[in-house]
Amino acid sequence: MKAKAAITSLIGLLIAVNLAIYFHPQWKTRRAKQEIKYAATTWFEKEAHHYRTADPSKDAVAAAAKGDTNFYGVMGVGLSLPGITNRAILLPALQTRQYRVISRTSDVIESELHLQYVLAASDYAKAYNLALEKLILSNRLPAASNP
Repeated sequence: MKAKAAITSLIGLLIAVNLAIYFHPQWKTRRAKQEIKYAATTWFEKEAHHYRTADPSKDAVAAAAKGDTNFYGVMGVGLSLPGITNRAILLPALQTRQYRVISRTSDVIESELHLQYVLAASDYAKAYNLALEKLILSNRLPAASNP
């Protein structure tokens, strides 16, 4: 009986210690940081998958049909509008801010998943911008129209 009581007391003590650690402010902060990191990880995975599986040419055609001729930009050391080769289109787009920057692209990489996301977003932006540039040049669409 004493052994059973000792085991029960030990289990109770372990539970109390674990609860104290769990609710301690320092551990709460660490746990919150881990949860934020996990949320960012799943976000990067989801968004990278989106950019890898999307059809940028089709998206560009659909946007142009609605009158939206804004390009996609990505951030590195500075802003880049990948894929645009015609300076007559690139310079006015930059000067008049006729672009949308894909969020969380950067030259500061947080993790391997963030790198995969930035690469997927950059590839998408390049293909989208190339397709949109071709549409603008062939159909003489307006250089941009902000929705």
